[in-house]
Amino acid sequence: MKIGHIVNTIKPKENPNLFSLQALTLKSMIDAKAYFKEGKVDLFAIQEGRPLQGHPDINNLPSLQQSIRDFLPNATKPLPLIQEILDAAKEHISCDYLIYTNCDIILTPHFYESVAYYLNKGHDALIINRQRVSIALDRQDDLPAILADKGMTHPGFDCFVFSPDLLQSIDMDTICLGIPFIGVGLAHWVFSLSENPLFMPDANLTRHIGLEVMPPVDPVLYKHNRQAFNRIKKNIPWKENLHKFPYALRPFPNNLWRWGLNPSLSTRDFLE
Repeated sequence: MKIGHIVNTIKPKENPNLFSLQALTLKSMIDAKAYFKEGKVDLFAIQEGRPLQGHPDINNLPSLQQSIRDFLPNATKPLPLIQEILDAAKEHISCDYLIYTNCDIILTPHFYESVAYYLNKGHDALIINRQRVSIALDRQDDLPAILADKGMTHPGFDCFVFSPDLLQSIDMDTICLGIPFIGVGLAHWVFSLSENPLFMPDANLTRHIGLEVMPPVDPVLYKHNRQAFNRIKKNIPWKENLHKFPYALRPFPNNLWRWGLNPSLSTRDFLE
């Protein structure tokens, strides 16, 4: 099995705190790749401007050319567009399965091994939720403690494994990273287009530094992403595929209760 894993990296001046956490992510990706013996993993970084430095095990994709400021000139930050990242993966990555994660998602050493296991069991897509750990663990030498920490579950979607064939259909419009609706938008596509997706809300496979569930967000960017999601949702065949979404097949009203507690799912959609 050949796996391609793409992550949008950042430079130090963009966000020093996130850049520091990114170092943990990249080390965990390299460690997990070394652990994986049943196939091949190619790691890819994509960012604006100068390529990622100091990581010979990670391949650099061509620089990002757009940001949210191309559509919202007064946006507080030039956040990248998820569609440009997916387009780069479609053009430059050859693999059996593609993985996309945020740059602050730390992998356990057995991550790729477990991903391959579930794919070999007949699932063609995985959405894996993270475990949240204390902000006090934020250095590279804390990595053993981060992986040892049981963590707290998180309802949002931030780790996607799917066939690269789906990239021919996925359209994320102008949704930008770092703001809600990127995860829900990509999840709607993956759940709808995959034949046998597996939702893994409690898997011990990824970590995130920080216990917050819904941190404060820029209201202007939030509105932009929400409007973009509402546009793409019209083209996603989610209604006829709702049975493949999380909790949909549980007995009523348990399914409605679990759906309502997840900020990345719409109770209105479920009732409809």
